[in-house]
Amino acid sequence: MEADESVSSALTLIGRITGTDLATDWFQARHSRIRDLDTPSYPDG
Repeated sequence: MEADESVSSALTLIGRITGTDLATDWFQARHSRIRDLDTPSYPDG
């Protein structure tokens, strides 16, 4: 099992216990960060 899958599984389990969707939040944040890294940002716009 890869680390990402392990984290996702753990967050899903915690989410079931707490009633929140941590796995989806984590997944979206991770993909958002990857997308940000793929798109160079220039301070001057």
